[in-house]
Amino acid sequence: MDPKETILYVPIGFVGNDRQAADFNSIEVPSLLDARQRIADRNYPLRLGLKTTLIQESRHGWGVTLEGQRDFDSGITQLSDGDVDYFVENWPSGPTRSMCGVLGDSGARSAGFKAVCTSDLDQFPPQQNLENFILLYERVRTDSSVLGTGARSVPVVLSYNQENAHLRRIFEGIMNLTAVRSGRTNGISGGEIVDPAYKVHGDAFSGVYLLNLTHDSSATFMNQLVHAARQHGFFGFEDEYYMVLEAAIHGGISGNVFRSVPNPFDEIDPQEERKTIIRKQIKAPLEKLAQAIDVRVRIEDTIRKEAKSGSLLSGFYSIGQIEEVCTFMREALESPEE
Repeated sequence: MDPKETILYVPIGFVGNDRQAADFNSIEVPSLLDARQRIADRNYPLRLGLKTTLIQESRHGWGVTLEGQRDFDSGITQLSDGDVDYFVENWPSGPTRSMCGVLGDSGARSAGFKAVCTSDLDQFPPQQNLENFILLYERVRTDSSVLGTGARSVPVVLSYNQENAHLRRIFEGIMNLTAVRSGRTNGISGGEIVDPAYKVHGDAFSGVYLLNLTHDSSATFMNQLVHAARQHGFFGFEDEYYMVLEAAIHGGISGNVFRSVPNPFDEIDPQEERKTIIRKQIKAPLEKLAQAIDVRVRIEDTIRKEAKSGSLLSGFYSIGQIEEVCTFMREALESPEE
């Protein structure tokens, strides 16, 4: 298949314990193999690969045991036999490296692929979303957008304990509203999104992304992301926030809904989960993003608009909950990580 007529699709996986290794072997690998067969049978303009990280207990003091390693190796053997390209990394280098490595792959651009896309392997079954990626590419081309994003088809659950649910949901709501208010977006809200709040404010940070390599600014846009990641020390999911917020201004965003499954969460004490969400999932990425002044200003503007009665988010959460999250966000933005 001519790369110039093909979308490179590389899901991203992570295997950090024996349960994830077993799921990789029994659920995720069959999903990839099914997707590979559907692509061949239906002659879809897609080239399938996999980028995953395996953390080994023997190397890092945490991760998979020998039992988990056997499950993982069994899955890799199946992929190899099934003609699915893959790259395995053993260094816990963080989400930024994984996403930038896939979307910023210079080899994909040199080969002439018309787009490169990715999604979280455990949340977006590949065999159920092949047509959605083809549709997403058609939409970014029609809209002349540099970036495509995929919204979740299930209610968005971002914590194990219900009492902590508002923390990340409000944070994501503010980030989505910042993207919508920053520039040109199309299809990231409304439509077939089932979660009421996300249907209104959008769902642009789900882990599904497509870079339109035919867009005139795609190379400059991706170089800007990689440069920002290096300059500001991006490690976690701040790269996704930065990418989407900048795409809204520099080229535009188009979206559609993707078949998804709920986030898997391990049982955790509510107070411990609360601390983790506030520290690692709200404050940590914002402290990085605060170094990019233009992004910081846009987020602060959304916080001002939403931290009051009658705001868009107040239709889904109490003013007290909104103000609580806004306070954490302000604190992080006012103390950028050097």
